[in-house]
Amino acid sequence: MDGPRFQSVIAGRAQLSGRTPEEELEEALAIQSVKRLVDPADIAALVLFLTGPHGRAISGQMPPIDGDFKAAQ
Repeated sequence: MDGPRFQSVIAGRAQLSGRTPEEELEEALAIQSVKRLVDPADIAALVLFLTGPHGRAISGQMPPIDGDFKAAQ
């Protein structure tokens, strides 16, 4: 998920590798089918859906919000 912690990890990797943060981000996204970072708003939208009337028939599920990262592993 994008945010200060993720950006710090990317900056640290860039510093260790001698590459730019943009290059590190590109490499991180290369293994995902969805080529963008998960935004906190994506998670909030799912929470609102699941807790609202449209999600009332859904229970016991763990929907991934990971940009398809797990499929790439």
